[in-house]
Amino acid sequence: MSQAVVRSMQDNINFAFSLLSKFIQVCPQDIWETRFGRWPVAQQLYHALTAIDFFIRPPQSQAIKNYFPEAGNLGSVAERIPDQAQAGEFLALVKAEAERYIDSLSDDDLPKEAQGASSRMGRQVTYANVLVLLSAHSLYHLGACDAALRQHGLDGVF
Repeated sequence: MSQAVVRSMQDNINFAFSLLSKFIQVCPQDIWETRFGRWPVAQQLYHALTAIDFFIRPPQSQAIKNYFPEAGNLGSVAERIPDQAQAGEFLALVKAEAERYIDSLSDDDLPKEAQGASSRMGRQVTYANVLVLLSAHSLYHLGACDAALRQHGLDGVF
């Protein structure tokens, strides 16, 4: 079972996880709770974390324990958002699940349909698509969070 391509794609995912972790560690509390754009910075970040589970979860299975389910949804501003310690704990959970998911894939699996993601997204999604989404979607939302740091004169994590 070759995983050469899977592992090369995992490098980008690991990079995204490292930046998510760094952001949680360095973001000042006042920025964490501030709306930047439409949502609090913490909600934007938490959405990125809950989406990881959304992409990798098998069909008809329960979502990973979500401490703040309303914070994962960007349809509205959440009344309660996680603090940084809670976000860090949730990051550890989804990272472990993503690593198990990635470890289960071979290069031959990449063009095949990822049933769980396909059913939730309402379109055909391959395992390769999921691996790209694990990094790209996370980095997209992290970019918005990073912009909040820079807007306040701080160094970003990128």
